[in-house]
Amino acid sequence: MILDEGLLALIALGLLAYCVFDVIRTEASSVQNLPKMVWLLLVVFLGPLGCIAWLLLGRPSATRFKISVAERRPRAPAPPPPPAKSAEPAMSDDEFRRRREETLRRYEAEREKQASEELRRHKERDS
Repeated sequence: MILDEGLLALIALGLLAYCVFDVIRTEASSVQNLPKMVWLLLVVFLGPLGCIAWLLLGRPSATRFKISVAERRPRAPAPPPPPAKSAEPAMSDDEFRRRREETLRRYEAEREKQASEELRRHKERDS
């Protein structure tokens, strides 16, 4: 008894899911008797009765009962290949060290300059 009711509920749920997707997938211009949105509301709110009404009265007559995957859309074009690396050779270790030391010297000089300006401002403010 309980198994029969569960099976019946499962069938009703499957019919509801099929009809909801069928209403959504059907083109609005080919729906019969009522607008597409009204059919969707009827199917959702009236359950099995709305499903039967959709299948008998709203569904386009030329269509068959089939569940199919939507048509394949053409794939988007492949992204362009990454730009070619420049022909400039990689930096040597000596060049890298020289540039790093130069950058560190400039950074330290700037920090000293900022520290001396801050010290000068404190002295002026205290005086």
